[in-house]
Amino acid sequence: MTVTIQQTNKEMTERIKAIKSKPSRYTATRTYPPVDLSFRMISDITKMHKAEARKGYRKRINKQDSNTTLQDTKKTDDVQQGGSSKSLTIERRKRNQVTSAFADPLADEVEVRKDEEDNEDVGEDGEPKIHYTNYYGNAIKLNNNNIESLAAFEEGIESLMEFPEDLTWVDLSFNLISDLEGLPNCHLSVLNLHGNQLADPRQLFHLRKYARTLQKLTLHGNPLCEMKNYRYFVLSILPFLKSLDFATITRKDLETAHTFEQIYMASPKKRKKKKKEE
Repeated sequence: MTVTIQQTNKEMTERIKAIKSKPSRYTATRTYPPVDLSFRMISDITKMHKAEARKGYRKRINKQDSNTTLQDTKKTDDVQQGGSSKSLTIERRKRNQVTSAFADPLADEVEVRKDEEDNEDVGEDGEPKIHYTNYYGNAIKLNNNNIESLAAFEEGIESLMEFPEDLTWVDLSFNLISDLEGLPNCHLSVLNLHGNQLADPRQLFHLRKYARTLQKLTLHGNPLCEMKNYRYFVLSILPFLKSLDFATITRKDLETAHTFEQIYMASPKKRKKKKKEE
């Protein structure tokens, strides 16, 4: 009996080690700090990958092993993601790694950072032998910049993040944003937009794609916040919010927002139908 228990413990230990050794994009994105690009004077969101992040994590990869690494990564993704169902993610990841990590470090379009501590990693021609992948994580801070448009936001995220589809936390506060068209198609749970120039309340309809996932939203400091019943208008669009402008959503808020929606936001057909019923 003792031998059986020892064998079982040994097998379990080996299985745990094997599981930990396998790369997982989900555990990776949950353990790394947000990519902090705040106060970097970014105006063109497609070039934010050129800015030096205050915080963030990305892996070092030897240039000579880049092709092997990409092949291994693709095999791993095929096993974990079930083959062709995530083929677009695999191709996007491969494209991002090639353009942002393994491109010529002297090119203007791509920033490749040298390892300042390991001087032996620099070749005779001055080219670094070590390159970096895109950033790992599911959060990004872009507050206090000069961003005016989000039209190419998804493109910029793809060139910066290793797994852009896992993005859940975005801080775009204190910019010059007046249009929300172009926000990425992901499962955002936290979105900070306070201190911008959003004046048209209809721009908030672009947030409907996050209706099931968005839990915290900030909009204070925008011109649209001065409209009457602003809070109930937002809740009628995003009824699953838990916090708006750092204030918890109460049951009374939801009930009032529901009444507001029926009175002011219902279609003419629904209004006529309601009058007939009454």
